[in-house]
Amino acid sequence: MTNLHHIKKIPNGGFIFSATRKNETVILDEKFEIKKIIKGDFDWVQDSEVIKDNFILADNNHSRLVIVSKEYKEIGEITWKEDIRRVSNMIRVSGSEAKDIFI
Repeated sequence: MTNLHHIKKIPNGGFIFSATRKNETVILDEKFEIKKIIKGDFDWVQDSEVIKDNFILADNNHSRLVIVSKEYKEIGEITWKEDIRRVSNMIRVSGSEAKDIFI
C-alpha cells in the first residue's frame, strides 16, 4: 500500500484509513488485520470516515463524497463543482460541536 492517510479508530471497534494511490479504503480489526478493502470507481481517496453504520470516502479527483453501507455497497454521493477546493481531512464531530463550529 502506498500513500496511506489518516488512520482512525472506528466507534464500534477496529480502524479505518485511506490507501490514496490505490484508490481504496481499508478497514482493520482491533489486531490491525485487514477486515475489508472498499474498492470502486474512485480516484485519489484522500480520507475516509465512519458515520453511524456508513463509510464516507473522499473521492477527490471525482469531486465527491461517496457513501458506502455497512454491507460495503455504494448507496449515495455528495458532489461539488470540480473547481472547488478538495477534501484534505474529515473529522467526526458531535451535533453540539458542529453547532459551535458553524453557528
